[in-house]
Amino acid sequence: MNPNSVCGKILKAKYFSRGGFNDSTKGSSPLFRMVEHACGKSIIIKGAQWRFGIGNDIQVFNDPCLPDDENFYVVSNPLDSVELMKVSKFLHEKGMQCNEQLVEGILAPHDASRILNLPIATSKPCSQLIWHHTRNGIYNVKSGYAFAIQTKTQMIRYVLDGRV
Repeated sequence: MNPNSVCGKILKAKYFSRGGFNDSTKGSSPLFRMVEHACGKSIIIKGAQWRFGIGNDIQVFNDPCLPDDENFYVVSNPLDSVELMKVSKFLHEKGMQCNEQLVEGILAPHDASRILNLPIATSKPCSQLIWHHTRNGIYNVKSGYAFAIQTKTQMIRYVLDGRV
């Protein structure tokens, strides 16, 4: 759902007024309980990732920001001084170009190459949380269900292979 739509604004005001979906906890709201059970908050969080804009809202080491079918997170261990660093710090102040020296100095080579290969918008759009498992980035029940089944199947294989 588009958070800027009328429906998105009403649902946020009614059910997520103190934060976003990720920060929410179970409450007594019938709609939230239905969403929690029907689609599973954990599945939605696992399948969502950030689409870069200027990156002011995205934390490099804590938010799912890399397009990858296996892992959306930076796996490099952060230094104490950059633990809460925003993606926008990787961009030069004068333009929408990535500061390669900074990226390579802070991240492990694998993560640095993934960040440096991301396309940079020519305008300065806002970053947007999207659903990775659809082409248009909008969550739907069909793709959520397929992702949940895939995730469950992977977990069962993991347990049966003795990797727990």
